[in-house]
This record gives sequence, structure tokens and C-alpha cells, in this order.
Amino acid sequence: MSNRILINNQDPYYFRLRYIQDWVFKLGLQDIQPFVRFMPEVETVDGLHDAVIIYDPIKLKNYVLCFSKYATDYHLMHEVGHMNLNEITGKLKYKRQLANTIEELQKLKPDNSPFGELCNALEDAFVNYHLAKHTEGYQLMILKHIKHGKAYFEPNVLKKMKFEHHLGQYIIFYLIYNFILKTKDISNFWKKRNLDFFLNNSNNVIKKENKKINTEKLNKTLDKFNTIKDTKDYQDIISFYYQVLNSIGIWSKKEVSDYLKKYFIKI
Repeated sequence: MSNRILINNQDPYYFRLRYIQDWVFKLGLQDIQPFVRFMPEVETVDGLHDAVIIYDPIKLKNYVLCFSKYATDYHLMHEVGHMNLNEITGKLKYKRQLANTIEELQKLKPDNSPFGELCNALEDAFVNYHLAKHTEGYQLMILKHIKHGKAYFEPNVLKKMKFEHHLGQYIIFYLIYNFILKTKDISNFWKKRNLDFFLNNSNNVIKKENKKINTEKLNKTLDKFNTIKDTKDYQDIISFYYQVLNSIGIWSKKEVSDYLKKYFIKI
């Protein structure tokens, strides 16, 4: 199935398609509606996904949203949110994601570098921020998604996870806790119960695996998110990536700069 959200009530994925369409319109993206494709398993070179957005930033209208049978409302809304961020900031996308179809994406070489993991976490923060502005319901979805993620800290799971994934999780949890979820809209009890758990455990894992990282210094840089979260200039976001990656303290400025120049469309 691949269409521009052409819906009929006999479609077995009617409610999934309707949900995607609703959010495309709510975010004002109706002029660039994505092609939507259901796949029992959405698999790319990066592994299995619940949902993924594919885009060609040169042909602005060419988005393909692929979703699997495991995709929740959160996953679908989040992928539409990536489209939204792209439109807001003017094509803030990785060079490696220039793909027109899922088949093309499967052939591309994955970005398995620590930088890729961390930049993805930072981009997700901007996506979540803009979506959370539209509805309290998305904030509740974030909390539910985080709550289910407590399995990350099971001993057998911890052993299999890369260090940069833990660091990326810490970054996204810190930004969600401080700048995305609003205590006036969501019970402070639930916010602290779930996010305190993640922040504390992520921090402990990071310090145990790499003593060079100063999370206090990292936090000060992450706090700059609050001043640029509404930017419409992709250069502001890439500059933020640069500052955050440098503040981690385990790569040289040249290594960080070379990565950003290699993987981003414009810098």
C-alpha cells in the first residue's frame, strides 16, 4: 500500500491512515502530504523500525512515511513531526537520508557513528518540542513511551547497548524534563517518577563507562535549547549540535566539525 493518504473505510489500516492525515492537517502540512506505506516489518540498514520517514530535501514534496504493524500513535505522530521540523527549519536533514523509496534507504550505508546517535537524539528533542506545543496529548504519549523504556536499564539490556545510546538517551530525557513537558499540564508526580528514574540511571551509566564526561558541563550547554527551540533557521540547530558534541569532551573540535560537514545537507 502506497498512497498520498487516500482513505476509504474498507482499508484494514483505515484508522492508522486517518490518524496520520489528521496530524498532517493539524500541522499545516496538507500541501505536502506524504506517501504512506504499510510494511509488516519496516527494516532498513539501521535495523527494525516501528515507523520511519524518508525524504528527498531537493524534491520537497517527496516524503514517504512507512509504518509497521507495531507502530503506535506516538510513532506515527513523531514521524509526521520530523516532516514538520524539516519544513520549519528549511531542510535540516542528513545527506544519507536522500532516498525516494524504502528500497533505496535499505541500500544506503548506515551512520553508526556516535555522532549519528547523538544528533538523532537532539533532533528528536526539537521534534518533540514542536509537537508538544500543539497538544497535551502528545506530552502524555511521551511519558507513556518513556515509562515503557525502563526495560533499557535491565542488566541484560545494558550489556548490549552502546555507550553513545545511553548518552543520547540522557540528552533527550534531560531536554524533555526541562523544556518540553509542562508541569502545569502534566502531573509533577508522574513527570518526576519516570524522568528522574531515567536521568539518574543514564547519568550513572555514563559516568561508569566514561569518566571524562562532565554531565554538569553538558547540562549547561543543553540549557541553550531553551533559547533556540523556536528557531526557523537550520543553521541555529546545527550550531547547537556542534556546541553539545564539543561539550561532551571526548572528541576534538575538528572531529565534530568534519562529521557535521560530511553528513548534513548544508553547513
